Amino acid sequence: MIVRSAYGVYDGGAGNDVFEAANTSAVFTGDDGADVAWVTTGAYSIDTGVGDDCVTVSYSRANVVTGDGADRIAISDASVSVDAGAGADTLSICNAAGWLSMGDGADAVSAALGLYTIDAGAGDDVVVLYNCEGAVFGGAGNDQLTVLNGNCSLDGGAGDDALVSCAGASFLDGGAGNDTLLALTGNATLKGGAGADVMTGGAGNQIFSTTRSTDRSTRFANSRAARIISPSPRPRSAWRPGRCFRRACSPWRGGRRAGSVRVRRRLLDALFRPRRNRPIRARGRRADGRSHDNVSRRHLDRLTRPPSMQIRGRRV
Repeated sequence: MIVRSAYGVYDGGAGNDVFEAANTSAVFTGDDGADVAWVTTGAYSIDTGVGDDCVTVSYSRANVVTGDGADRIAISDASVSVDAGAGADTLSICNAAGWLSMGDGADAVSAALGLYTIDAGAGDDVVVLYNCEGAVFGGAGNDQLTVLNGNCSLDGGAGDDALVSCAGASFLDGGAGNDTLLALTGNATLKGGAGADVMTGGAGNQIFSTTRSTDRSTRFANSRAARIISPSPRPRSAWRPGRCFRRACSPWRGGRRAGSVRVRRRLLDALFRPRRNRPIRARGRRADGRSHDNVSRRHLDRLTRPPSMQIRGRRV
């Protein structure tokens, strides 16, 4: 079936169909087969169905669904929504804006001069963006995501991905898997995510965010500055009793209960018996930053030990 330049709704059915339209508004359904659609200057809804289809859109507003198969899509100067479906699809878009879903398969996407949201889906995908802004989700698979110039957000998703930012202030998130993140120039943020990731920064002010000890981050010799954000170590408690003290204060010792309050106080008095009215000198600093010098034993006891183990009933 061949349709050229007319208003209306068209159903090509099964087979190899050709749809051409300009300066109009139309709905075209191709069903199964290797269909070809070429539209310009108008508003269109195109569904080519299953098969290796070829779609070209320019100077239009369009909703394109190509279904399963190795489809080829070319878009320029348009506002579009694309659902490529399963298969090894090829998409080229320039000077446009839109939402692009590539579906399953090893897809190839090249985008320039526009604002895009790209979902590469499952499969080993290749996405290249030049002088544009947007967000790219790699999904499952070993993806290669590259930003030549622009401010983009790259999420590698699951798999061993390679994310490259040549210039611009981009955000690179490796996601799950052993990913490789590279920022050549610009103010980029590199986040390793889960897995043993390798992050490299070039000229510019990069920020490295590591979540695992197996991540590696390096910088080129000519880089100006960089910050490395890593998880802080687990804080240690202010006071930890020794092994002998814990054994002496165990609930049962020597056939009778020794963990009562009275026994604990006696043990504390025996271990930490201060001299009356005698100040002590202790090293270190308190929580407020001041030193412990020339403070009484009771005052030091309140600062360093929990209330249940402080000395009570004795004047210092």
